[in-house]
Amino acid sequence: VMSGVLLWTLPRSRRLSERTRALEAARVQEAARTEAALDMARTLDASIAAAWDVMADIAGEDHPDPERRITLRKIEARIRATIQVDSRTSGAMAEFAHDLVNSAITRGRSVHVLSLRASQDRRPIPGALRETLETFVCQSETEPTIQVFQFAGTDRLTITGAGDAAQSVGLVDGSDFTVDGVQVEVQDSGDERGSLAVIVSRRAVQGED
Repeated sequence: VMSGVLLWTLPRSRRLSERTRALEAARVQEAARTEAALDMARTLDASIAAAWDVMADIAGEDHPDPERRITLRKIEARIRATIQVDSRTSGAMAEFAHDLVNSAITRGRSVHVLSLRASQDRRPIPGALRETLETFVCQSETEPTIQVFQFAGTDRLTITGAGDAAQSVGLVDGSDFTVDGVQVEVQDSGDERGSLAVIVSRRAVQGED
């Protein structure tokens, strides 16, 4: 009789243990996302305060310093990225765009930020591709433009920047290749500065976490 009780108890105990681990993992994940959201809120508050300071300085100058205007552009980019990307609900494509903006600003570059809205697909962007695009954005002498959107079930990240910066990392006009399921296309942007547009796309998968 005792052996029968043990045989019945062990599977039940194992199920309870697995459930406990699952609940603990969910709590840790939620805590991490909450902390990331708080960090973004702090960044937004600091950026807004900095923007007010710079605008106050510009308002008091007869001939505004061009460097102050660049500083204001960088703050504006950080604010635009921060208010659009939420670590609890945004997918990997939007979060990657947010990271690109921060990397460029950290290296002294201003960025023109458009919409950063796509699916909640959280599959990571391949590391090698991340590094290539980050280098492109940070080395672009002309202000790069970054946009994320979803069309026909596909997440798309578009980066437009200096042609020579793109070519220096192997992104040449007409390129079309795939990295771990992520498609990359390079096109002439059509502007007079010789900029190239890099279009990164991937079919969205819902429910990835």
